[in-house]
Amino acid sequence: MTLSRTFFGLSLPLLTLGSALFVGCGDKGDDSGNAGDGGADGGGDGGAVEPDARDGQYRGQFNLRLIEPEGDLVDACVGTAIIQLIVNADQPIRGTSSCRFNEALAADWPDPISGVINGAIEEDGQGTGPVRVMFTKETVIENVWLGGLDEKERLDGTFVGRINLEGTEYQYSGSFNTAKVPPKKTE
Repeated sequence: MTLSRTFFGLSLPLLTLGSALFVGCGDKGDDSGNAGDGGADGGGDGGAVEPDARDGQYRGQFNLRLIEPEGDLVDACVGTAIIQLIVNADQPIRGTSSCRFNEALAADWPDPISGVINGAIEEDGQGTGPVRVMFTKETVIENVWLGGLDEKERLDGTFVGRINLEGTEYQYSGSFNTAKVPPKKTE
C-alpha cells in the first residue's frame, strides 16, 4: 500500500522504511560538482530538456538540529548541501548533503552523516520533495522538505519530525540553504 500526499500540485509518496531502498538510488555525490546529473540531459525520455535560467548547481549549508523532548538542544549536525537543478527535467532537483555533530552526539556519531535531497520546483518558485538522512542503514530520517527558489537564486528547504537514536526520542528540524554557483567563465 502506498500513501501519498499532494504538495504544490505534485503527488509525493509518504516514505516508509520499506520504500527507503528506492530513495536516493544513484549518484552519491562528490565535490566534482556532479550532485546527480539526471541522465545525460536530465530528461527521462532520452530527449533534451528546455534550458531554464534557474538551472545549475546550488551549494550551501545543511543543518540538522536534534532537540530533547523537554525542548533542550542536544546537538546540531552542520555541513554542506550540493544540489543540481534542471527545472524542466523529470526530476528537477537532485542533491546530496553531509554533516557532522560537534558537541554532545559527536562521540556517538563521529563520522559524517550523509543525505539525499530530491524534488521539484513550481513555476512560482515553491518547491518540495523527499529528503533522506542516513545515520546508519537501520537509522534513517525520511521526510518531505518544503521550501523554494527565490529571485536571488537561493534554493532553500526545511523539514521537521521525530527520530529515535539508540533508545532516545528526539525532535529534529532540518534545513538546507543554498545559492546558485556562478558558471565557470570560458575563454
